[in-house]
Amino acid sequence: KVAVANVLDIFATIDPSKIITKIKYHLLVHIEEDAVEIGPLIGAMTEIFECFNAIFRFCSILSNHLAPSRDIAIQPGDQEGLKHRLTGGWWQNNVGGWQRAGPGVRHFMVKHPLLQKLLGWTHSLPSKGEIKMLPLSRGQKERASFKLRATNASLAVNFGLHSPDSRWIKCRRVISESLDECFIGSWVFAVSPTDPNSTIVGRISDILLGTIDSVVLVVLEVFQILSVRDDRMGMPVLVRRDSETIFSILPAKNIQFNINVQHDCYSAKCEATGIRLQMQERGESDQIENYIVHNPLERYFINSHAFHNAHLLRATLPRDLIAPIPLFQDRQQTHFDLAITLRATLETRR
Repeated sequence: KVAVANVLDIFATIDPSKIITKIKYHLLVHIEEDAVEIGPLIGAMTEIFECFNAIFRFCSILSNHLAPSRDIAIQPGDQEGLKHRLTGGWWQNNVGGWQRAGPGVRHFMVKHPLLQKLLGWTHSLPSKGEIKMLPLSRGQKERASFKLRATNASLAVNFGLHSPDSRWIKCRRVISESLDECFIGSWVFAVSPTDPNSTIVGRISDILLGTIDSVVLVVLEVFQILSVRDDRMGMPVLVRRDSETIFSILPAKNIQFNINVQHDCYSAKCEATGIRLQMQERGESDQIENYIVHNPLERYFINSHAFHNAHLLRATLPRDLIAPIPLFQDRQQTHFDLAITLRATLETRR
């Protein structure tokens, strides 16, 4: 309710007339009842459905335009029915029995990988803890291995639990429990290696594969979440514990999910002082662009507005760090003031 109220108040502050002329703003008021009836709205009320406008137009090409809405509704329905039959779905026949397409139709999809990709049909999903190694350089025949003492793992607080002379291969990414691809530099939540009932957050520094036992370890640069959110952004804040760089070694299976984290450029006074050549088709062009150079202030925001893994983030963080804060303390008085402004504007237009 607070989040919806904030959205409406922001639009009303920008242009009060939109509140009484746009029906979609009125629909926001009923979000609570809609969520109870049809479930979470994160996938039902986002702008991804704008892409269907072109599909609807294509579906009306063969229409006689006497009843275009009916023709447009029938065409996607026929497409979904075809997809159901091609993928081995069952349907009820005229006598009440269940049947499906023959093997020739069902095997048609198996022989056409392109159609499988278009329909989102994948044969296998990545598994938790699965890794992908760094690609070999040109002319390199064998992967380089490093002693554990030569990696960032040597800086970890639990480095003594592992053999310093064991050899490891550096990897490119690892699959988290939520099946996210987590790369070096990704921000993640993970199960603490010392306490399975607690969660830590940090930035991946290294992903290592053992050369002997194929054990996968992740070196995590651990950060701390402050107990209060940022006054300006209203988001949870990540800082180093006691301003010290702390690393921790944990099994790859402990990685839970990744999150979106942004640097606090406002406090660090970061500016677009960097200059570099623009990349075009993996090559440097002759065009120059500026980029933000981050000053050395280790203070970051957890982007609590991001859609990705929003449910996991809300289940992990304390409620007081992510609960919406009312934009105006006295909403009714604010609405009265905006109504006065709107009435004056409408009188002027007359």
